[in-house]
Parts: sequence; C-alpha cells; structure tokens
Amino acid sequence: GIQMQNGPQMMMGQAGCRPQLGCGGNTDENGATDDNGATDDNGVRLVDHARYLGVLFDSSGSLDRELQRRLSSAAFAFHNLLPALRSHALTLATNRLQLYKLYVVPSLTYGGPETWALTASQLQTLQTAHHSHLRRLLGSRRGPEGLSNAELYSLAKTHSLGNQLSMRRLKYVGHLARRAPSS
Repeated sequence: GIQMQNGPQMMMGQAGCRPQLGCGGNTDENGATDDNGATDDNGVRLVDHARYLGVLFDSSGSLDRELQRRLSSAAFAFHNLLPALRSHALTLATNRLQLYKLYVVPSLTYGGPETWALTASQLQTLQTAHHSHLRRLLGSRRGPEGLSNAELYSLAKTHSLGNQLSMRRLKYVGHLARRAPSS
C-alpha cells in the first residue's frame, strides 16, 4: 500500500497508477514516479506521487493535481453526454438533469470528497465547473440577465456542490460513528 512519509516523498507498495494514465515523471509498471531512486530502510521505494484506486496521491498532501484530474474527467464526461442531452428523445429537462447527476457529478467528485480538505479556492473551482455545466444544460446565461446561483439550483432541483460535499461528509461521519469498535 501507500504510506505517507514525513519527508517530501511517499512510499509506494504494490498498487499504483499505470504509466499510460499520465502520472507524470519517470513511472514504473505501478505508475510510481521515481525521480531519485531513493528507498527507505525496508527497501521500499520513495516516490513523489502515486495512484491508488484511481485517485492520485501526492506526497505534499496537496489536492491540486487530483482536482485538475477530476475537472478534466467531468468535462470529458459532460462532452460525451452532450449528444444524448441534445437528443429529441430527452424532451424534459429533468431527464437531462438526471443524466448529468448520474454521469458528470460522480466524475467530478470521485475519489473521496468525504475526506478532502478543500481550500476555499479549490471548492470555488469545483463549484464554478458545476455551475458552468448546469447553466449549459439548462440553457441559462451568466450575468444580470441570467439566473442567479440560487435560481439555478432551484430549477435544477439540486444543491451547491459545497453543500453536496458537506452532506456526503456528514453521512460518512455517521457511518463511522455506527461502526462497531475494532478490537
């Protein structure tokens, strides 16, 4: 597995990303970036970042790289969904919104938002992408003649992404509270 080290690198075990997934740097078959070939006392290679279960972990603890991947993934999902959204078979906006919530929002929030410690600017970046997709989906403009964010959420029958992430965190905390203590 992956364990964080107190230094500027992390340890990489069996799991990681594949080089074709674009972790960057010099990657091995596990996708670990190995810039200096350093190992710890147990012979475990130290790396700057690694992918585990599809999530990019950075030794600095920063979420910036992972959030950029999430934004790209959501934009890709939205772009691929556009032909279906423009289809005449989907006449109701609610059907379009359901598809958006099923395919785009999960790709935007995949990777454990329950445990993300987002800065205000990171959350704003995610919410801006969410607003942009919703406005495009509903045919709304930005600015004085367009819908406010509150009106946008009301029309889309959803909440802000920040509220959605908060609700997911609360559900996760409730799940942890109900877990039986391990012995």
